[in-house]
Amino acid sequence: MTDPRPIDPGRVARGRIRPPGSKSVANRLLPLAAAAATPSVIAGLPDGDDVRVMVEALRAAGTEVLEAEHWTTVVPRPRRPARIDVRASGTTMRFLTAWAATQSVETTLDGTARMRERPLGPLCDALATLGVEVRCAGGYPPVTVRGPLQGGEVTVDASTSSQFASALLLAAPGAASDLTVRVADPVSVPYLAATVEALGSFGIPVDEEPDGWTVGAGPYPGADLAVPPDASGAVYAWGAAAVTGGDVLVEGLDSRDGSQADLRVLDALEAMGCSVTDDVDGIRLRGPSTLVGIDSDLSDCPDGAMAVAVICLFADGPSRLRGLSTLAVKETDRLVALATELRKLGAEVAADDDSLQITPGAPRGAVVETYDDHRMAMAFTLAGLRVPGVSIADPGCVSKTWPSYFEDMDRILHPVVDVIAIDGPAGTGKTTVSRRVAERLGRVRLDTGAFYRTATLLAHRLGVGPEALAGHLGGHRFTYDDGVMRLDGEDVSAAIREPAVTADVSAVSAVPEVRSAMVEAQRSWVSSSGAAVVVEGRDIGTVVFPGAVTKVYLTASPRVRAERRAREAGTDVDGEEERIRRRDELDSSRATSPLRPADDAWILDTGGMSIDEVVEAVADHHLNR
Repeated sequence: MTDPRPIDPGRVARGRIRPPGSKSVANRLLPLAAAAATPSVIAGLPDGDDVRVMVEALRAAGTEVLEAEHWTTVVPRPRRPARIDVRASGTTMRFLTAWAATQSVETTLDGTARMRERPLGPLCDALATLGVEVRCAGGYPPVTVRGPLQGGEVTVDASTSSQFASALLLAAPGAASDLTVRVADPVSVPYLAATVEALGSFGIPVDEEPDGWTVGAGPYPGADLAVPPDASGAVYAWGAAAVTGGDVLVEGLDSRDGSQADLRVLDALEAMGCSVTDDVDGIRLRGPSTLVGIDSDLSDCPDGAMAVAVICLFADGPSRLRGLSTLAVKETDRLVALATELRKLGAEVAADDDSLQITPGAPRGAVVETYDDHRMAMAFTLAGLRVPGVSIADPGCVSKTWPSYFEDMDRILHPVVDVIAIDGPAGTGKTTVSRRVAERLGRVRLDTGAFYRTATLLAHRLGVGPEALAGHLGGHRFTYDDGVMRLDGEDVSAAIREPAVTADVSAVSAVPEVRSAMVEAQRSWVSSSGAAVVVEGRDIGTVVFPGAVTKVYLTASPRVRAERRAREAGTDVDGEEERIRRRDELDSSRATSPLRPADDAWILDTGGMSIDEVVEAVADHHLNR
């Protein structure tokens, strides 16, 4: 992708997303696996450019890397002299400079023009202290090293990048004897914790010192490991929820995980008014109605700070972000780049060598330059969710860490529709509640279940099964008006409630082609009505209208629902309960749009509640959301 990519505003971020595996973790595990005594298997390795560069670099140095669909096997082999092009990957340049220095073969590492501007001097100085032959003109790439790496003790200046210290720690098991790495003036300290955790995952002995760590030298076995989702990527999904007032669950992460530095961004977002909670499946962030300005030290999470800077465009006052000095030596000078592009979008920005002062102004659209920097592209996408006319230049640069970034984000971004979505299993009173809530709030009501019942009635009349029905739908009209469901103009409101239809509607609803046709009909109905709507069904909040302003999921025990059905129909309670359980199983296990609450739905157990109480509860929830 080279043309600017326009970002569609007016959408809300709702749903769940799982970013690719963490590049930061992957690029620590790979060189450790390549130096192990036996093969390792790593699951969840991301497919971004940075990890691809690391894999190719290890192969160039002799390591065998075997890639399968879900895991990668790393087979250590004798090192060979190599000239390695790390392109724009800073972790590959720094980590492999030290890794290569453990062997008595010559290795040269070089990269892009920008890489030749990124400092390497403190690492080269530390390696020279440990007996490594190092050629690194002026302290910048290209660099040539030849080991062996001696053990003992070394102090490394980490005031520019913690990666210098991480590189030494990752190489330490290959030193001639135990190595103590003392770290002076470290920045981005959580990344050092991530390095120590990576060492521990291979069983390598690590002892914490007052100002560093001692790593045991000697052979260690390979390991079977998994790369967690990338917290740095997750920041943009949470950021989308923050700026749109949405609700996003990022799967596979835990806020107590100390190994991914960008989880610290959550503290800043909470300070801006967002709600952050740990869920059994990951971390959920809900955006506020109004974001507030902050004064925050983001030195521990400089990558995530970029998203925060863009989110500050939409705060109700100025913000000051501190601890940003390391941004100047990243893929681009991110401090300068952020200030320049934020000003394009209408903000007043004051910048120095460690901070940004951001005062929101009248927002305006612009083509945002990305400077071949993936995080610039990802961060400024958030601005386009609120500001019309924002386009991202060179959007393909996201391939460095998240090649499918735009496509994945689109899956959680939905048009905002003035819909109250009421979902739930059979027998929870959805039909009555939705009708009465619509009356209570002066809204139009749509019964989506009536569409599926009408499709089932059509199948009966045509004498075809659920799978064959899809081929007949195009020749028939499904219309709904003032509570009346019509098939080709005929009022079928009563016919679709017959027991035979009820018995077969789940099987018909489970056919993907039928659901697709009905969903399109329902969306078209809401769009053409131009009204505020109450919609009820079984997948309204999850599939049909994920951008609904309010989502409610009604539930009750099968027994309670059976008793209600039995009173209405004068039937046997036990028989009704068996039918309801069977219906629940079919609805919740279907492959397409299974019955489940939306991640951001309000779940209301109606057992023990009267219809009046349920209606008032739903109406109050909507009005006070």
